Order: sequence, then C-alpha cells, then structure tokens
Amino acid sequence: NETHTKKIPPSTIIEETKEEPFNISGKTFLIVEDVQSNFLLIKNYLESEGAIVIWAENGSVAIELFKTIPEIEFVLM
Repeated sequence: NETHTKKIPPSTIIEETKEEPFNISGKTFLIVEDVQSNFLLIKNYLESEGAIVIWAENGSVAIELFKTIPEIEFVLM
C-alpha cells in the first residue's frame, strides 16, 4: 500500500471575506440599565456612531417603551 499526500496551500482552502462593518447610524436602541453610569457609557459610544438611544431604568419601563415606540430596533440589557 502506497500513501500519496498532496499539500494544498491555505490560500486555496480559506476564502478571505471582506464584510462591511455594521452601520448603526440612525438605528434606535433601547438600553435597559439600572445603573446610570453604565447607561451613560453605552449611550456615549452608540451616539458617537450616530445611533438614537432611549433609556429604560428597569424591565417594566422597557416593556412599556418597546410597546409604544415602534422605531426601536435593538434592545440591550
């Protein structure tokens, strides 16, 4: 029995993907966070990327906001 081995260069196996970064500009985020300093940290980052940020201090408030604001696209807890 003979064994034949052929080496295949990695560049032929793995295709390089060049995905565009996700653009959050204009997207509406509901942030559910009871610690104001944590919320402000997240808010500052998201707004610097052009996102619209809404704050709920707890889950009950978040549910009501989510029901009444159809523009909310993302909820971060």
